[in-house]
Amino acid sequence: MSSVLIQTQTQHTRTPASHNHSYQQKHSINFKDFPFNGRFCILSLTLLRHLLLLSFILSVIFLLRFACVIVGMRWAFYRVAVASQVFLFLWYQSPSLNKSCREEFEA
Repeated sequence: MSSVLIQTQTQHTRTPASHNHSYQQKHSINFKDFPFNGRFCILSLTLLRHLLLLSFILSVIFLLRFACVIVGMRWAFYRVAVASQVFLFLWYQSPSLNKSCREEFEA
């Protein structure tokens, strides 16, 4: 990973009647010294992907519920809701998803 070096330089001079104070500060921040390297970005992108997928699934469930209420089949919504919850649970517990996440974090 390449190291990014940021340098800021501040010069401040204050000359009141009784004081003559001048100082110069130099700050250098090397991002290689910080504990996060690339895993934080991968983790945030993975969480964002899961949140987007979950919001999409919830919107589909809401639209199905709305359609079922309009048609008058309220029982169909409950079946769809239970089936979607079981699907989500099984999908999040699947070893292929866990394996792909592990591969992402190890890369």
